[in-house]
Amino acid sequence: MFGNVFSCDIQNTGVTDVNISGNDYVGGLVGYNSLTTINNCYNTGSVTGADDFIGGLVGRNNGTVENCYSTGNVSGDYRIGGLVGYLESSAHINNSYSTGAVSGNTQTGGLVGRNYSSTTSSCFWDTQTSGTSTGIGDGTTTGATGKTTAEMKDYNTFTAAGWDFVSESANGNDDYWDADKAGTVNNGYVILSWQSGADNSLPVDLSFFKAKVESGKIILTWKTESETENLGYIIESRLKGDEFWFELDNFTNNEALEGHGSTSKSYFYEYTDTKTMAGFTHEYQLSDVDYAGKITQHPIIEILLPEPRLHLLPGHFALKAMYPNPFNPSLNIRFETGEATQVRVIIFDLQGLEVATLTDKQHHSGFHELIWSADYLPSGVYLVRIETKQGMALKKVTLLK
Repeated sequence: MFGNVFSCDIQNTGVTDVNISGNDYVGGLVGYNSLTTINNCYNTGSVTGADDFIGGLVGRNNGTVENCYSTGNVSGDYRIGGLVGYLESSAHINNSYSTGAVSGNTQTGGLVGRNYSSTTSSCFWDTQTSGTSTGIGDGTTTGATGKTTAEMKDYNTFTAAGWDFVSESANGNDDYWDADKAGTVNNGYVILSWQSGADNSLPVDLSFFKAKVESGKIILTWKTESETENLGYIIESRLKGDEFWFELDNFTNNEALEGHGSTSKSYFYEYTDTKTMAGFTHEYQLSDVDYAGKITQHPIIEILLPEPRLHLLPGHFALKAMYPNPFNPSLNIRFETGEATQVRVIIFDLQGLEVATLTDKQHHSGFHELIWSADYLPSGVYLVRIETKQGMALKKVTLLK
């Protein structure tokens, strides 16, 4: 559209499906930008140059490019970038991204070909579609982050970097960006809010997701500022250090986890986890599901559930030290009761699954010892829990084969 621009402003401009070719100083929107601010602009077409300074949006930039993107393929010889071919001294690129395939012989980058003492901040390029893990062709990386295609299509990637989206206020109220959840405008990549067909909304604007301990239980709370086509929530949990998550509950089983559809009102949610292990740090993953079935995960939180404080009569109940610990394959479990009482001793793995019940019957007053043989189980950490009328105790033991 522009060969050379000097000391002006270009904003809210898009060129689509272009096929631009030249020798050098070639860009989808501008060939050579000198002291001009290019804001809220995009290019979806291909750019080809025989020589150097070739970029998806701007060939050679000596101004400011912000809140812009380019998705077209870019090819040339020298200083080739998915968004900008060459950044001159004191130029700037802010809050912008590129996704097109980039090819060249020297100084080729997914975002910028060559950065000469300029500033790049909060920018991204698609490492998969661009075909390169290099964001800036000369090797500088500050302010340019490579992401997978899935990450590039997740608006959380950008809000976490401070980009200002519609329906969120934490990053400002200018609302430059929008989501393309349906993939009808930009194949699922985020778009500029002024573009025709913009969603003008985010699935769930979450203001907080927290965990607290009350009366020995873990209670999860979260609050939304707005919701769009929100069916409801899924809650997953794991003990810290574990590899796999397991689902605690979801909106199809629990009406308290159902969303409020599309609303600009604020809602508060609460959930109590009944499948916890005292003495361990628990991690929680909250996800929301929209009408199309798309699942959006929110940041993971964690909380330690302390060991319970036993309210016992002095000397009436005690779980003694177990030995040997670590053990293989037999463990001696010793406890004392000050009176005749029902005693239950259970073994759990770290997933909360019961692997053995050693006793569940009336025991007389005095000292007791049980032997647990775990030769049928793999090595790992297990939990020994003893329950009586006087209280409950839990200890960790290690099976080491």
